[in-house]
Parts: sequence; C-alpha cells; structure tokens
Amino acid sequence: MVTIERYIVGAWEANCYLLTSQDETLVIDPGAQPGLLLPILKNHNVKAIVATHGHSDHIGAINEIRSEYLCPVFIGKDDAEMARNPIYSGFADEGSSYRVTDCEFVTEGSLITVGEEVLSVIETPGHTPGSLCLFNQKNALLFTGDTLFRNGIGSTAFVLGDTPALIASLGRLGELPGNTTVLPGHGESTTIGEEKIHNIYLNGSTWHV
Repeated sequence: MVTIERYIVGAWEANCYLLTSQDETLVIDPGAQPGLLLPILKNHNVKAIVATHGHSDHIGAINEIRSEYLCPVFIGKDDAEMARNPIYSGFADEGSSYRVTDCEFVTEGSLITVGEEVLSVIETPGHTPGSLCLFNQKNALLFTGDTLFRNGIGSTAFVLGDTPALIASLGRLGELPGNTTVLPGHGESTTIGEEKIHNIYLNGSTWHV
C-alpha cells in the first residue's frame, strides 16, 4: 500500500510530496519551510529526497532534512550546478538553505525504491536542463515537477530554459496511460487523459511558451 501526502510550501506555493510505503518515506521537492516539514517528518522514516529540478522553490528545505535524517538526495545531473548556485534561481524563501551539494545523480531509467514501491526516472528537460519526472507504474502515479501542470506547463523563460526540449518532453509524457495521475510541482493533480483533452500543450493545439 502506498500513501501520498501533499504540503504546499513557500511563497511560490510549491508542492512537496511524501510518498510512503512499508514504513519508508520518499520526500519529493521539499522546496521551503523546513520549520513546517521537519515536525511532520518526525512521524516518518525518511529514506531519501528527490528534487525534480534545481530551482530554489523545490530544493529550499533539503539541507535541513538531510541533516536530520542523513539520507541521500537525488537530482538530475544536468541540474547539479543549478542546485549549487542560486544565481540560476532568484526566488528562494527566507529561512531556506538553497545551496545544495553532494547529491547523487539519477538518469533516464534509474529506479528509486521506497518500501515495496518502485519509481522510475523519466528525463524531461525543458523547464531546466535536468528536469525529471518520477513514474510509479504499479499505481499509475507521475510526479512531474514543473514540466507538466493541470492545464499548463512549466515556463522556459528562466535561465537555461529550452522550449524545443520541453515540447519533446511533453510528447513523451503524453504517451503514458491516460489513467496516470499527474502530481505536479504546483497546483492540483490531474491525469494524463484529462490533459490530453484540455491542455493545449498536450492536445496538438498551436501554442507558444
């Protein structure tokens, strides 16, 4: 059995997810407010942290959580410098440590195990060079970071954003089963099927980022 908790953190209202299976918890995108998250995590056995990308609103509480639980931090290799250097992201929240180093790199097809659940890494560059999604096939769950939102997508207007790469990444996500639940980095959840109907970035409409 898998349980998912969502906490909205920081001025940019980023979604931090806790995925728990068999008394192990994976923390996804702890972007801010370690003072909020750490008391919650006292009731969890934190196995690892994953950042879907290196922007500060998704990594801002990593250092505090890692110090408490001595757990590994996974990130896409191409976002490692972004996580180390806040010049790439100018919207960190007060009280958050947003210089993150000593991460373990994951790439396309890497597997992250939590209890009896397995999440596979899908590289989805565009919003950032090292953006990634996490797909749990058994439960049809997809954590998309800032690649895909409900009725929207992540911006490529930031430093190192790449619109053609994002288009290609969205095309790959659109090939997943329609019943796949999308758990985005901001906003409410949706499904791949719903986005292929209503999201102009997935349904073939003409668009510009």
